[in-house]
Amino acid sequence: MALVRIRGGNQGTWTGRDIALWDTHDIIDLLQEQNGVRYGTWDSKRLPQELRGKATLTDEQKSVILDVYSREIDEAKKEGGYVAADVVALAPDNPKLDEICAKFDKEHTHDEDEVRFVVSGHGTFTVRGLKDEAIDITMGPGDYISVPRDRRHWFTLLADKTIVAVRVFQDTKGWTPHYAGTGTGPTEISPAELESAFGKEVVQPVSQKKGG
Repeated sequence: MALVRIRGGNQGTWTGRDIALWDTHDIIDLLQEQNGVRYGTWDSKRLPQELRGKATLTDEQKSVILDVYSREIDEAKKEGGYVAADVVALAPDNPKLDEICAKFDKEHTHDEDEVRFVVSGHGTFTVRGLKDEAIDITMGPGDYISVPRDRRHWFTLLADKTIVAVRVFQDTKGWTPHYAGTGTGPTEISPAELESAFGKEVVQPVSQKKGG
């Protein structure tokens, strides 16, 4: 289940929306207005129990994830003309986590669509709408998104600093960020809404959790 908010609010047909959107159909409708941003859900309950919430994965475990979602991956390939898929896993114990995140937490574009399915953990794609508004799409397990090539956006993690995602693509060279615009920073969806949707771990910094 994703949460979506238009920063500043009151744009387009969504005038008066002062809360994050929770309903899948509302999210699909809003993003369809934004010229090609696609959102959907895959069944996160099909993931084997031993892999749920696990962020440090072996190559064999990544292969299991790809096998579990092979039907959905094949459908995404056919729909978007993609040719490959893999699994990326980020966690606080990754010594290069900050370096990796710094490449994508500033506004940029790519030469191909950015297609992601969240297996576990959380993250936010903030995309530019047709009126240049910033739209936060904060995602958790089961959420699928396709951000069209050349659409300005940026990506940030939540406080749990963890995400495992299936990536569907044509060529990894298309992931090179081309920086444009000035947008940056984490989701503006409130901590109370994030906690209600995803749990306390997404609003409590990792350092505090370790100390508590």
